Amino acid sequence: MNLPAKVTFENGDYINYIYDASGIKLRQEVFKENSLEKSTDYLGAMIFQNDSLQFIQTSEGRLVPRAVEHSNSFEYQYHLKDHLGNVRTTFAVRDNDFNTSFEQYNPYFDNYDEITVLDLMAKSGTHSNRVSSAHAERMGISKTFLVSEGDRVNASVYAKYIQGTEDGALNSGALVNAFVAMMSGTSIGGETPFSSNDPLNGFSPASSTRASDDTQPKAYFNYILFDKSFTYIETGFKQLSTNAADDINNTGAHELLEFENINISQDGYLMIFVSNESEALTEVYFDDLMINHHKTELIQASDYYPFGMVANEYRKDYTTPQKYKYNGMEEDEETKWYFPEEFRTYDPALGRFMQIDPVIKSHESPYAWNTNNPILYPDPLGSDSTQRADAIAKAKEFVKKNPGNTWGFSENPKPGETVDCSGLAGTCMKAAGEDDARYAEGATGNGVKRIADNTDEISESEVEAGSFVILDNSSTGEDKPYGHIGIITDVEFDDKGNITNMNMIDSGGKPSSGKSGPRKTALITNGKKEYYGKRITGYRKWDSIKEIYNGGTMNEVVVKGHAVRKASGLSVKLPIPEFK
Repeated sequence: MNLPAKVTFENGDYINYIYDASGIKLRQEVFKENSLEKSTDYLGAMIFQNDSLQFIQTSEGRLVPRAVEHSNSFEYQYHLKDHLGNVRTTFAVRDNDFNTSFEQYNPYFDNYDEITVLDLMAKSGTHSNRVSSAHAERMGISKTFLVSEGDRVNASVYAKYIQGTEDGALNSGALVNAFVAMMSGTSIGGETPFSSNDPLNGFSPASSTRASDDTQPKAYFNYILFDKSFTYIETGFKQLSTNAADDINNTGAHELLEFENINISQDGYLMIFVSNESEALTEVYFDDLMINHHKTELIQASDYYPFGMVANEYRKDYTTPQKYKYNGMEEDEETKWYFPEEFRTYDPALGRFMQIDPVIKSHESPYAWNTNNPILYPDPLGSDSTQRADAIAKAKEFVKKNPGNTWGFSENPKPGETVDCSGLAGTCMKAAGEDDARYAEGATGNGVKRIADNTDEISESEVEAGSFVILDNSSTGEDKPYGHIGIITDVEFDDKGNITNMNMIDSGGKPSSGKSGPRKTALITNGKKEYYGKRITGYRKWDSIKEIYNGGTMNEVVVKGHAVRKASGLSVKLPIPEFK
């Protein structure tokens, strides 16, 4: 299949590639020091790494498993591509909510197993979280989660308290020790935050700050922002007021404590928790905790040099890498210098394929990338420019829907009008800015002649899908070498390079089958090629038209241009958008 089966590095490490019979990659194995370090399996659109699902490719992006424990949900991430199919940006719309009313166990919080939940003093339902200085309960419910610069967080909780006989500030070390004890057993994103209070250098409990009101209970709704190494950055708190005082009969009102738009200044972790730092025998009851995390939408952004090397790239921390990049191809994470494709592998550093072109006769070099023109022509399969394939498909679809034998459109074509290929060529030239209206009207084959005069002639053995075929349209035997034109969709050769048969896009006339549309021609015994009575006078090269119309070559306009859009019922103004 002419695809790499093994890549060996200088240090002895190597990669194995496994394909199916058609060349589609099924598995990639990375060996380091002769030990399998990583395996990647390709099961259709699903990508597994070490037997763990990484993502599912979709037509517009991918589905990624959410990075939340105890969850089997997925997140949609979307790709923005440029005109060549290069993925420039991957983004997601993200809002994560963490809520609890303490009515049932909630595994999404750090310490739900350790807090005290009682059927007392509830705001809604029947249960609340008691944080009591009388029972050495310094910290209540807490949630720690990954945040990125630019994220916004809103949080709120309801609380009330039963006042003790005395009050005073708690020794700051007591809360810090309780804090470290709780966090040392907590895993966030696979990381254990810390096992000592060193990361909390600079942190002061709310009760020890001047902003804390000594006339109020030392009960707080808090947040702490850490960097990616769990080093303290900043903190904030809301203190419970005397308005939340209550008696044991639960006749008082709960007080709302809330943070609006906590702006995250750098990547790291945010911890939100409730605390009671009172020395007095004060019992505080928290209920209906709500946290909304509005995440930064950008997941990954990539800029490329013309031939595909990544020039600049950003990826959000702790996200699954987006490896389908240049022309939508997968970047090999291990080698870093080529992109595996369906037919060949490509080295963007050289701008060359590593295997011979499967349609080698079409190009100057068997290793060239997109005829050395990466600005106009993508090639995500490693076989040929998708621009030509798309153009053929569009022309074939148009002719199939509109069979007939008319010479060109009217000046303002309407949906459903019929046309043959020369008429389509002439009309599109007019739409692209050709001054001579005769070309649009198809008068005496001028539309065909215009294309023939501006393309390079090729030999029979050089014909390929997308080549023009020029025919004599005379039924009387008179030599009219520019009488008709077609676009070849596929072609077959004998072992000497002679065409044995081919399919051509053409809506004019009727073959022996009585059907219009794309049909087949064959070698005639007298040595002349004919197309149902029309003598083939020559072949012309695709993408070799010398005159440029609105940034696109004329034959591109023929099959993707203004007239085709109008015939499909779509309105478009010049210049034609695809070729700006």
